[in-house]
Amino acid sequence: MKKPETQITDELGTVILECEVIGSPTPEISWVINGTQVIEGARHRMSYDGRVAMLVIRKVAVEENGKVQCVAQNISGKISADCRLVVQGI
Repeated sequence: MKKPETQITDELGTVILECEVIGSPTPEISWVINGTQVIEGARHRMSYDGRVAMLVIRKVAVEENGKVQCVAQNISGKISADCRLVVQGI
């Protein structure tokens, strides 16, 4: 697993986080921001192509400043990698 890189963005900006994940069987990917699992919606989009997991956050909120984790899980186990998201207020 290759961890996502720390990102610095302005509040209300868009950020893209990528994490390289390869597993067999194909793992389920989830993202966690400051201990809260990300739910896909208008502001959060998640994708995984079998190699790269991606989280796109639109209109980043100051509350999302902090630790972001990419979690991969399959029957073989669970692994995570984390980075920092630095959100600068307007």
